[in-house]
Amino acid sequence: MGPGGGGADLISALPEDLLLQELHVDTRIPFTYRIDIRAPALKRLAMSFSTSDKIIVLVSVLAPMLETVSWRCTYSTVSARLGLWGLSEVRLQTEENNGHGGQLPPHVNVLSLFVAADDSYEFPEEVSLRTEIEKHMVTHFSVLELRVETWGHVFGAFALHILEMDQISTAIQSLKVILLSSEDDEACPQNCPCEEPSNWRSQTISLTNLEKVEIKGFQGEGHEFDFLKLVFRCVPMLKTMSVRLSDEVTASNDDCCKKIHDVFKMYPFVECNVIVDLSPEMSIVMVLCFGNVFALEE
Repeated sequence: MGPGGGGADLISALPEDLLLQELHVDTRIPFTYRIDIRAPALKRLAMSFSTSDKIIVLVSVLAPMLETVSWRCTYSTVSARLGLWGLSEVRLQTEENNGHGGQLPPHVNVLSLFVAADDSYEFPEEVSLRTEIEKHMVTHFSVLELRVETWGHVFGAFALHILEMDQISTAIQSLKVILLSSEDDEACPQNCPCEEPSNWRSQTISLTNLEKVEIKGFQGEGHEFDFLKLVFRCVPMLKTMSVRLSDEVTASNDDCCKKIHDVFKMYPFVECNVIVDLSPEMSIVMVLCFGNVFALEE
């Protein structure tokens, strides 16, 4: 049991388990304090657990033969933050490699980060967002998925902070940014901490292995275009860029689409797509490739 009897240590793959190839743990205990897995022959790992801001979970996984993983950590209260951005869930899962090219493996590992903006978050000084994310990187991954509840805030500086992490910037071949918003979103106030550092728009990082980028929930805000331009600037090997408009802008998307295409035209050797959802059953994909525009129905 953990301190106070409210949680538990998870210690898997003891010495007699050297030949263990599959491990599934789905704990219903409220809080987990430690995960220690040493299994040199382990091929399949499924782990689901929860924790909170009062606990720093110690994670150690030694499984060099791991082939598939389903790792999920949820936080009963947001546990780590950067500025006003708080982390609510982390997943690392093996998924089918759809649309990544025939030369790559049939499966890829996807690291998913669930974050939300809330200036009411309070955390201990020692809780580092980077450290909290890194502890869940229990095996290699090539896809990063950022699910961001913006609540009207600027997300570019935060996304840049995540992308420049060493274990992310060198690993990812595909990036998915999913922007979640609602009609209740309000514009952030002047000098809002979401803009820090204030020079994020002009910064450049190296994402040399990144080839595919998808942005969903694009509303056409100025800071979203700034992030779009930032990605193009930081990804020299980019092959495909897809932007899916949010439901709020599809009814009047002409101006937004034109602005997106104006950005796309600066990169004629990247296949660029704008996706407009006409209904739950139908979408229009406008493909800009080598300066030519094609409209396709999904």
